[in-house]
Amino acid sequence: MSPFSFDKEKLVYPSEFQAVILAGYGNRLYPLTEEATLPKALLPVANRPLVSYQLAWLEAARVRDIIIVTQAQVAPSIRDWLQKMYEAPPGAKIEVEALKEWSGTADALRQVRPRIRGDVVVLSCDIVCPDLSSYAFVDHYRLHNPSASAVFYNLGAIEAAADRPLDKEDDAAHDLIGVDPDSSRLVMLASEADSVDTLSVSVRLLEKFPKIRFYRTYQDAHIYIFKRWVLDLLVQRKTIGRVREGLLPLLVEAQYKSHDFGALLDGAHDVLADAKPLSTMGHSGDVKTIKVTAVLSDPNSFLCRANTLWRYLEANRVLARPSGIVGGGSGGSAGTSTKSPLPPDVLVGDGTKIAERTRIKRSVIGHHCVIGKNVRMANTVLMDYCVIGDNVRLENCVVCNSGRVMDDAHLRDCRVAVQYVVEAHTEAKNESFVDFSFGP
Repeated sequence: MSPFSFDKEKLVYPSEFQAVILAGYGNRLYPLTEEATLPKALLPVANRPLVSYQLAWLEAARVRDIIIVTQAQVAPSIRDWLQKMYEAPPGAKIEVEALKEWSGTADALRQVRPRIRGDVVVLSCDIVCPDLSSYAFVDHYRLHNPSASAVFYNLGAIEAAADRPLDKEDDAAHDLIGVDPDSSRLVMLASEADSVDTLSVSVRLLEKFPKIRFYRTYQDAHIYIFKRWVLDLLVQRKTIGRVREGLLPLLVEAQYKSHDFGALLDGAHDVLADAKPLSTMGHSGDVKTIKVTAVLSDPNSFLCRANTLWRYLEANRVLARPSGIVGGGSGGSAGTSTKSPLPPDVLVGDGTKIAERTRIKRSVIGHHCVIGKNVRMANTVLMDYCVIGDNVRLENCVVCNSGRVMDDAHLRDCRVAVQYVVEAHTEAKNESFVDFSFGP
């Protein structure tokens, strides 16, 4: 054996950051999600569980100490997937923290605060960001050394690129943000709906930040990095329930208004300050100065939260394309049998069978599905083990695991729950097909 050989499985990597992935039920996606069988973290996007995208994103930045925070009812399903289906990189430590309950994202962070040792990356389990470099984001944080950093994505660009209108549930979803272009400081954060006609700007804000660039088409991506003392602030202020609505605006305003964070800041440890005597590039900022920075995604890139039906379908549509991170078409899928040609914007899972005279476009088909003759399907997601009868029409629909849509049914903008059977000749628009005897 070479004296330089090593065992990859025993490698220990230095942990500059920890990460927390917040994985709630996904109530806005019901009936696609179910507490025990299919929580939001395991909801398939382009035939991969949602949480796999965040894990891959963190791995690209070499963040390997990860806590997935979820409810107690959901935790067993996520642990089972991690143990049986996920291949963790060498040196990774991924744990599932089951909370009995939490009232919001800030409350969840408050409960896991004892396990956080230093700076922490926080992200939602519904974010899909193949074009956002995680390494560039953490480098931005290293460079500016802020108290908090947040990513915003251009929802307006996603709407413009989509081939169908935004759902009503997504209306007025944009944030109004103000950014100092010289320092990347996030100096204003409000809802666009609160400032449609007029925009009030504090004099103190303008005195400290005389140059502000405003954006109206961006939305908080729920991707953050926080100093550890920020989590101490959450423990101190238990009335803060959510990061976006409570914590982030508080930190933004503290950049130009008086605050009482002094004791927390005095106890904060500035790792970069320790390195300053050894650095030839200088040191950016002081840990005792409140600083919040913003990273704005490229309008031409894809970054989206799949937390509503419209966005979930859009994420599947984009990632099913050949330019997506998964790739489209039916070629190469093990055991797949299709008697109908498929365009490159269709992704088909293993073991699926598609009969003749069927036309499918801009859709994702899961594993081991059976699709009958003369079917028309567009902007639709079939999860695993679905059965679609002859002459069915599906547009902007989601059919969950083992769902069945029988012959001659025509559905538009519909959701079919797990194992539900849509009877033959059914015609429906914007309906959810759920067996309520099982409950949500």
